[in-house]
Amino acid sequence: MSKRTILVLLFLISPAIWASEAVFIPAGTRVPFLAGANGKKTFKRDSVPVKAFWMDRYPATMAEFAKFVRENPEWRKSQIKSLYADSHYLDGWKDDFQFGDERNEGQAPVTHVSWFAARAYCQARGKDLPTTDQWEYVAYDRGRGPSKSLDWFAQPNPARLPPVTSASTNGFGISGLYGLIWEWTLDFSSAIPTDTDGNDQFCGNGSLGAADSSDYAAFLRYAFRTSLKASYTTENLGFRCVTETRP
Repeated sequence: MSKRTILVLLFLISPAIWASEAVFIPAGTRVPFLAGANGKKTFKRDSVPVKAFWMDRYPATMAEFAKFVRENPEWRKSQIKSLYADSHYLDGWKDDFQFGDERNEGQAPVTHVSWFAARAYCQARGKDLPTTDQWEYVAYDRGRGPSKSLDWFAQPNPARLPPVTSASTNGFGISGLYGLIWEWTLDFSSAIPTDTDGNDQFCGNGSLGAADSSDYAAFLRYAFRTSLKASYTTENLGFRCVTETRP
């Protein structure tokens, strides 16, 4: 029996390999980074309540996603419809099931996945993608913020992503929110506020409504999200899942 066959069998029979651990996130509030505009076209920023929920400790891994596509053929590399993913979907995978990460036993985060595929994966597990409010609430770690993210932005993408367990963990117990990959959010396309005439409030004018104009990392996150379409895939864009009910 080849090493590859043994690894595939392990992915299919071992819950420890594919079952992501969920972490309880207590309820709280967050102040939106970018304010909207009220009827007088002046900026407003109200605290947003965030209900308690559970978030996967780690981003979804290649091994987990390989199990998902085995059980859901329509999301395989060879069968996915162009409406749901661009031509770079699961780039680097040798075929529908061989993800080319044998060295890390499939524990690197899965990337080159579209929003459609990421959401289908989460829903197959009875979960969903986190909203931007949920993601940012956890990323800001009780107000302290992802201070290390700018260092990560300055580095080129590695040839191979490391295992998800190698990422740093924040005060909520969530690993890899920054410093590993970018991540899809459920409402990624609604991240930028508009004024009452529907004009984009991000460039220039939008910076006046930022909670902290020196938080360059946050500007980058919001700009990246709004550059995406649901079918896009990139080499450093993955995801994790959440649920508001105990998993």
